[in-house]
Amino acid sequence: MKPVRSAKSQRTRQNLLSAALRVIGREGYTAATVDQIVREAGVSKGVAYYHFKSKEEIGASILAEKTDQIHDRLAVCAEEGRAPDETLHLMLTTFTELAFHDLVFTRFLMNELWREGRIWSDDLRRKMGLISTLIAEQIERGQRSGLFRPQLDARFLATGMIGLVITNAMRVADPEAEHPMSEDAFCAQVALLFRQALLTENRASEGACPPCQAAGSPDRPAHAGATAPAMPHQ
Repeated sequence: MKPVRSAKSQRTRQNLLSAALRVIGREGYTAATVDQIVREAGVSKGVAYYHFKSKEEIGASILAEKTDQIHDRLAVCAEEGRAPDETLHLMLTTFTELAFHDLVFTRFLMNELWREGRIWSDDLRRKMGLISTLIAEQIERGQRSGLFRPQLDARFLATGMIGLVITNAMRVADPEAEHPMSEDAFCAQVALLFRQALLTENRASEGACPPCQAAGSPDRPAHAGATAPAMPHQ
C-alpha cells in the first residue's frame, strides 16, 4: 500500500516534476541532470532523492502521469453519450488541445514513445495502447452504426490519428515554425481528414463530421482554445 502524501510533499513532488520537464525541454532527456533539475525546482538534492530514486524515475513519473491524464480526458469524452462521430471529433480536438498546450511534454512523448531500453518503454507503449483503444472503440461504434466505412481497420486508424496529432502539433504549433498554424486551423485540418477518411460516401457528402468552430462560437467543443490549462501533474 502506497503511503499517503501530505499536501506539502505532493506540492514538492509536483514542483520537481514540472522543473524536470522544463529542463528536459531545454536540454533533452539524455543531457538533463539531477543537479539542473534541483536548481530549476529550488530544492536540495536530498529532497529530490527523497521523492525519486533517480533521474530515470523522474522521467518515468512524468510520462506515466501525463499519459494517464490524456487517457482520462478522452475517457470522459466517450462517457458523454454522443454519437460516435461527435465523440471521436471531441476526442481528437481534446487531444489536439493537450498537445498544443503542453508542447514540451508532447516533444518528450514523441521522442520516447518508440525508444527501446528506457525503464518506462514497455509501460509507455501499454498506456498509449489504451489511449489508442479508446479512439478505436469509437471508430468501431461508427462502423457498426453504418456511419463509418466498414472496410477500414479501426486500430490502425486510431494509432495513425495519435501519431498525426503528435508529430504535426510539434511541426506547426511553434510560432517560429516555417509554416505555423493555430490550434483552430490545425483542428479543422484534422476534422477534414477524419471526414474524408472515415465517413461513408453518403455521410461525407452531407458534411456529417462537424469541423472545429471558430474561437468564441457557441458550437465549439469544450476544448476552448487558449483558455484551456495544460495537464497538471497529480
